[in-house]
Formats: sequence, C-alpha cells, structure tokens
Amino acid sequence: MKRFYQAPRVQTKNAFYFPAFAQYDIPCTEGDERSQDSPTANCYMLFNGSLEWDDARNACAILGQGAHLATIESAAENNIVDNLAGGSDVWVGGNDQSIEGTFVWVTGEPFIFTNWAAGEPNDNGGQDCLQVYGDGSWDDDSCAVSKPYVCERE
Repeated sequence: MKRFYQAPRVQTKNAFYFPAFAQYDIPCTEGDERSQDSPTANCYMLFNGSLEWDDARNACAILGQGAHLATIESAAENNIVDNLAGGSDVWVGGNDQSIEGTFVWVTGEPFIFTNWAAGEPNDNGGQDCLQVYGDGSWDDDSCAVSKPYVCERE
C-alpha cells in the first residue's frame, strides 16, 4: 500500500525547504493475525497478548503513523475485526470515558455505524471501553480488563 509523507525540512545555506511528497510502502505484517481491507487498503492487526484498554491503545499507537485501535465505520469493517478475532472478545478504539453514553473513536471519527448487543451499552459498574464480542456484536466493558486487541493502520 502506498502512503504519502512529507520529508523533513532541509536547510540550505540561506533557507529551509521541504522536499516534495514521497511515497513508500507500508506492509501489513504486524500482529498475530492480519487482514487488509480492499476498498480502503487499511491494515487490521490482531494482537493476542491481553492488555488493558489504555495499554492496547498505546501499543497500537507505537506501530507508527496512522496506527490506532481499530475504528469500525461499517458492517464490512465489523466483519473484518470479527473474523480476525476468531470468536474471542477484543478491544477496539471506542470509549465513553469523557461523557457517559457518548461513545467516540480514538481517531475522532463519528460513530456512524454501531452493532451493540441487546441491552448494550449499559455502563454496568463503570464500563467505558468498547469491546467486540466473539459473535461480532459490541459491548461496553471495564477499561481495566485485559484482553486481545485489534489495531488498524490507515
């Protein structure tokens, strides 16, 4: 997949300039399992090592520019995450930590698609982080619970 980045500024004798945008390939190779979305070329990576939600968010971010806990904007993306998880419950990048009942994605993208399980989200005991159940439906869970997680690189 081709990504564009702006090369760092270069200092000449009298001025700074920014070279033209360059292209480079980012392979979809991280994670224990991975999948690439054909229409968007986004890479989804499952990590089986269990982490709390905040640690999972940070682990995804260190994968580099454009990487974050997965955001799900369509049934197709939900299927990608569900298939990667293989029946396990996994963290993805939604939470309502700032305003109870108002879920946001870690990227700031709007919640335009949801797949809540019956009776969810319910904030049972302070549940603020979004997990995808093994059946593909969604649940809010305690952010302090450790579980596998799915990262996405755009």
